[in-house]
Amino acid sequence: MKAFTMMVIVGLMLGFSSLALAKEHGSKPGASDAHKGLMGTVVSVTGTDVVIKTGKKDATVEKTIKTDDKTLITINHVSAKLADLTAGQHVKVLGADPGPATEIDVVVAHPKPKSDKPAK
Repeated sequence: MKAFTMMVIVGLMLGFSSLALAKEHGSKPGASDAHKGLMGTVVSVTGTDVVIKTGKKDATVEKTIKTDDKTLITINHVSAKLADLTAGQHVKVLGADPGPATEIDVVVAHPKPKSDKPAK
């Protein structure tokens, strides 16, 4: 019984310490902005800028995302060009703010499989 109690205590200590470390790592001042993500819908593409709408239905905000020749753009995990982005596409943007984005990925929703059951 004593060994079991010690194992539980050690397990709890390890669990809480890993949670504390994870929280500390995520909120560390000066952490790289390259890993921060932004989800939204493309509004427009002009020159090297992409305007996306982000936020909840009641509180949407338009943000202008700057790009450069190093920005990786993908659609369905396939390399694409900035000109391939169109209004209405759902995107995930990675990169520093206000600097250029490091990655823009078009998030394509997978269609729901059709059911073989007849409609009621």
